Amino acid sequence: MVRETEVPQGHAALPAAAFTVMRPAASDYVVFQSGDVVRAPEVSLIISVAGDPRSPYRMDLQVPEAAAAPALGMAGSPGERAGGVTLPTRRLQGPQGESDLPPK
Repeated sequence: MVRETEVPQGHAALPAAAFTVMRPAASDYVVFQSGDVVRAPEVSLIISVAGDPRSPYRMDLQVPEAAAAPALGMAGSPGERAGGVTLPTRRLQGPQGESDLPPK
């Protein structure tokens, strides 16, 4: 769950409730998706992980520039092409937690 968000001064605030956190089954990564357009070059998220006593975590994320094509849907895998444009993907190192926690 995203509890708080921070963006650099001069950028529109992002409501924490607008974020969805997804962890694909049997994966070692999570996806943070905002319901609002993110125009800031970076976003800091304070997230809580159920069942993790070390929670909450702060994640400082760099936001890639928007793709050249207008609003593309999510692709099924990194580097997949949608509408003739390769979608940008980035792997970010996050906090190391317990690997035996169930997917959310």
